Amino acid sequence: FINFQSDLIPNFSLEKIKKKLMFVPLFGIGFVSKLFKKRPIWNRKTLENFLPLSIKKYLKKILPTIGYRFLGVNPFKKSWIRLGFDPRKIKKSIIYQTLLIKLNS
Repeated sequence: FINFQSDLIPNFSLEKIKKKLMFVPLFGIGFVSKLFKKRPIWNRKTLENFLPLSIKKYLKKILPTIGYRFLGVNPFKKSWIRLGFDPRKIKKSIIYQTLLIKLNS
């Protein structure tokens, strides 16, 4: 997780995160990586709709090795962003922003 006001974004995942991938099939990592190459920002639920059942159970371990998330209140809340991609500097990434609506009941 990265602070939204921070100027730095991660370009690679940490070694301790990569160690969690020991029991994850390589085709699962490759499949999710291809999706992130097509589209740099994904909501977890939307991403699950594109995955076969055999990969869904590993998604929680795969995502931190391929992407990162911003902390706090920001336009990309609950979205996974591809490592090395900074949506704050690229105007076209406005289409990936999320809107959170809370209703008082």
